[in-house]
Amino acid sequence: MNTEPKKMDKLDEMIAEDRQRSERRKLMLQELLQEATDKKGYVLVHASAMGRTLNESGSPKLVPSYAATHSLEWIADNIKLGSQMPFMESKINPETGRLEIDEENAEEVKQRAPDWSRQPALAAYLAQSTRKFGPIIAVVNPPWVDDPKHENWSNGRALKSAAEFSPLDLEGRAGLLKLEGVLIYALDGQHRVIGIQGIRDVRDNPRGLVLKTKDGAEKKMAYSREEFLKMFNMNLEELQSLLNETMIVEYIPAVIAGETREEASRRIRSTFISINSYAKKTDKGENILLDEHDGYAIIARKAGVFHPLFNAKGKNNRVNWKNTSIPTKRTEWYTTLQTIREMAEKYLEGVDTERSTRWDTAFKGQMPIRPSEPELDVARSEFFEFLDHVFKLPVFKELERGDHAKRAEDLERWREFPSEEAPDNKGHLLLRPIGQIILARAVARLVQPRQLGGKGMSLDSVFQKLTQYDAVGGFEAHRPDNVWYGVTYDPKDEKMIMGNQTWAPDLLVYLVSGLDEPERQTLWEEFVSARVVDRAKGTWRNLAGEASPFDLGRQELPAPI
Repeated sequence: MNTEPKKMDKLDEMIAEDRQRSERRKLMLQELLQEATDKKGYVLVHASAMGRTLNESGSPKLVPSYAATHSLEWIADNIKLGSQMPFMESKINPETGRLEIDEENAEEVKQRAPDWSRQPALAAYLAQSTRKFGPIIAVVNPPWVDDPKHENWSNGRALKSAAEFSPLDLEGRAGLLKLEGVLIYALDGQHRVIGIQGIRDVRDNPRGLVLKTKDGAEKKMAYSREEFLKMFNMNLEELQSLLNETMIVEYIPAVIAGETREEASRRIRSTFISINSYAKKTDKGENILLDEHDGYAIIARKAGVFHPLFNAKGKNNRVNWKNTSIPTKRTEWYTTLQTIREMAEKYLEGVDTERSTRWDTAFKGQMPIRPSEPELDVARSEFFEFLDHVFKLPVFKELERGDHAKRAEDLERWREFPSEEAPDNKGHLLLRPIGQIILARAVARLVQPRQLGGKGMSLDSVFQKLTQYDAVGGFEAHRPDNVWYGVTYDPKDEKMIMGNQTWAPDLLVYLVSGLDEPERQTLWEEFVSARVVDRAKGTWRNLAGEASPFDLGRQELPAPI
């Protein structure tokens, strides 16, 4: 008789019973956990410990912390700002809201007051679908902590921790933290808190988001609830859904059993300083590299990676991706990522003025809303077409002729100004970030439709003239016969001038297409002022390189190309 099927049936029954027992244990655990977490005034937390107390006497103890999950609405309603902690309140000027720091309380100051003018930008970021805030570090501060006569103090030392934690497992890794009857202050994350409060205010207040000064004083200007919701294409239900989302808050006790008030204060201050000191601020170039919201940054990255002007055949990279300047030493870099981003912004918003409305932000410091992929594709095509023409200019054609080893040497010669050691240097404006931005702004205006204030030219016709101009050395900024002398080049100190960027593009617009009055007169006055030799004598450095008298009523601009 074959007993194999019966054995298999028995095995299946054992497996099924084991699964049922496992499921019952799971359900029982869920019920017990639910019962525990339903306890009013308590929150489920994960416990950890790092560092030791600063006790000057006794045995130092590990500093515990407890991570909990809260809704954004709960955070807005329950977490106060660190600058509102009781020991700070008496030191805040009631008129300005600023901390009054003097010898008496310098050791007590643990927080900087938040900049309330940042609230709109933070609220706007939360209104975007790709929002993500990092954990808030908060201090659990029961009222007795600030009452030295309370029974929980003895001989100046705390008899218990400010954070009441009840473990739910044998190792104390998970448990309940008592939050009922305690004050909670954001040690790290004050601006995140005010951003969340801004969203709550939009929901609760018909006046909407009221703008504030840095110190928190309300301004007259406000974005109504309707304006805010329309700005981010939201409705009230979506706003409430946002406030129902959750994030992590990590709690640390204001005082630990055995600490004095002064020791606890120093510990909290040390934590705050460490958080702010070791968080490395990213460079501007790194910010552009990481930015997935700013349309101009996205286009700039694509250009730096894929356009042959900056990265021919994927080799010999010509972009300084990190910093905002180009070193004077020999290098392969043509530009910086920040410059490409600014070129993209000036050119793309110039050729499509409505784009700037769509891509720009409403609030200072606000993170932009990422444009749609089709819109990014159109912008990429427009900017790459502009760069295609730039790449064909004589300066870049000449640099491309050399091999890898020679190009660096040629680039230094073309970029740097002449000197006794290198009299053949050309000082080419388009190999400087400022010149590249001037070019982008000028070309944008030249191709912009006339009804929008531009010249209505085609890119081909614009660069046909620019090619002629470059071929005769028109961009060699140190030459007195060029318009850039005294405008972007300082002949006295033999260095670049950065202060004339607002009107310098008009010179290139004039050279390519001419200008009508009164623009031409305004440009002449700016131009002659930049090349003044002696204002008292009324002399300037004319295009022949001579110091001669000038008359503001008699224009001596060079003839257009």
